[in-house]
Amino acid sequence: MQRLFTDYLAEYGIYALAQRLTDDHIPCPSAGDPQRNPDRCGIARSKSAVRAILTNPRYTGHQVWNRQHKQETLIDVNDVGLGRTTAPRRNPEDQWIYSERPAHPALISREIFDAVQGRLASRGPASTGRTVLRTRHPYALKGWSFHARCERHMQGNWTHGRAHYRCRFPAEYALANHLEHPLNVLLREDAVLPTLDAWLAQAFVLDHLAASLAALAQDQPATDPVPRSLAARSPPATARSSGTASPWKPEPTPP
Repeated sequence: MQRLFTDYLAEYGIYALAQRLTDDHIPCPSAGDPQRNPDRCGIARSKSAVRAILTNPRYTGHQVWNRQHKQETLIDVNDVGLGRTTAPRRNPEDQWIYSERPAHPALISREIFDAVQGRLASRGPASTGRTVLRTRHPYALKGWSFHARCERHMQGNWTHGRAHYRCRFPAEYALANHLEHPLNVLLREDAVLPTLDAWLAQAFVLDHLAASLAALAQDQPATDPVPRSLAARSPPATARSSGTASPWKPEPTPP
């Protein structure tokens, strides 16, 4: 952590910092806990992870509250029935609340942290004071599309008035994985849905229904088919008269 802050003040860019850590074989956080990060390759450092470290004030030793708030946004303003999505939004720094005393050992000084924030602000785009709300679009294959080359989820992307699925593989990941991967791969949704709809319609016609259901059941994860018995459950509380609970008995079924 200290190296990132000092190197950034030494005029290294965020991409250069990420690449230097990768070249020096310093594992990223997702590599240290792969079970909690199954969707991350854990090989290379990303620019977003480096930026998140540089903007985290907790490395100064103080606890910080009110850094984010949850904001609900309509998925589609023209179709309220699609519901809302909740996402964290960063609060302005003047709304952050710092603990009066250090809550844990500091990794960097407050002066170094403030200097890094000043350089980040000077290199970022100037704020116009207006918040731009992007229109949300539904994606029929959200969470179901994968790129075969890198085996990662493809993300929904609205381009030229059409739904697409994009696999964006940062250059630092490709270099570390020794993988030939384009920076962006786009797949149009309307190029997939007609074929997929035809296949689903054929799979669930009456003649193929039994075989399709059997195939679906076979692909399900193994679970215990025997439900928990009533004896394994805690009996319900009963009234106590003499300080000792009477044994629980099922109530008789009314005629």
